[in-house]
Amino acid sequence: MDEIADALARQTGSQVVPSGAVAANRLGLSTQVPAKPVYLSDGRTRQVKIGNTTIQIRHAAPKELPVGSRTSVMVFQALRHLGQAAVDDKVIGQIRRALSPDQRRGLLQDTRYTTDWIAAVVRQIAQEELEVAGHG
Repeated sequence: MDEIADALARQTGSQVVPSGAVAANRLGLSTQVPAKPVYLSDGRTRQVKIGNTTIQIRHAAPKELPVGSRTSVMVFQALRHLGQAAVDDKVIGQIRRALSPDQRRGLLQDTRYTTDWIAAVVRQIAQEELEVAGHG
């Protein structure tokens, strides 16, 4: 689905990112598979049917679209979807295990593009990378 959404973005010259529900599912934070995957875009709203699946592209204001690497955007969207109150050690551990050390380092670099509470969670996710950087 992500590849199809990316192809649509390239075709229209717009930015497309997974919605929070899609991102949370991809990261294993939610077992609910969205019936219609929703992606946010700075382009127009539309639905695309591929086989038995319909992808919904929903227009969002540019300020609502996270910035950063593909991995960072997915983590930011998932965290925003869950909400600050729902983020606990289990969620942090799940995201940590889902990402490689390089992805965690990139996530840490992209914290400048997000809110303070998400940046604080990211620092917990990338704790090992912070410790290694401090010793190196």
